[in-house]
Amino acid sequence: MTVYMVDDDLMFSRVQQQFAVSRQAVALIHLRNKTFTLCGVLSEAPLQQFMQLCQRILLCAEQAVPAGQQENPVSVQPSKQQELVDKTCRYIRQHLHLPLTLDSISKAMNTNRNSLAKAFKQELNTGVSAWLRQQRMEKARQLLMETSLSIQEISLRLGYQSQANFSASFKSVFQQSPLRVRRKSG
Repeated sequence: MTVYMVDDDLMFSRVQQQFAVSRQAVALIHLRNKTFTLCGVLSEAPLQQFMQLCQRILLCAEQAVPAGQQENPVSVQPSKQQELVDKTCRYIRQHLHLPLTLDSISKAMNTNRNSLAKAFKQELNTGVSAWLRQQRMEKARQLLMETSLSIQEISLRLGYQSQANFSASFKSVFQQSPLRVRRKSG
């Protein structure tokens, strides 16, 4: 089992997202909020195994943060590469409605496509396009479950020119059609 300890929300969400569907056993601890989550194969662990892991996680957390520093954990400065990825992720989330490409995103970030692709691969272990697609699909699922927007409207809002392409992409990520998700949530 790997234990990651972070002290900011963005890093917590990045690590959680990276290992959400991993085959690894990962425990993620947010030092500032004093919360943790289990990722990968641990997310569906039996209760007894979960309790044993909780004890190990708490022991790791106590050893990592010396007494007297629990309220103010040491902050680690992100690298320029991490900052680029964080900035790019924020940009992508704010512009899901646009027909984004690696070239257009690189231009908006004032970098070249190779540097951006390399940074994403090293920081998130995925490509820019795959991350963009995942964000669009997560937003689509949210809109399907929480709004009455048509599937066509949702696909257009998320930068898809074709509802068929949107539906195929959605199905490849969630193994069910947008219509089926809509019916389940209604």
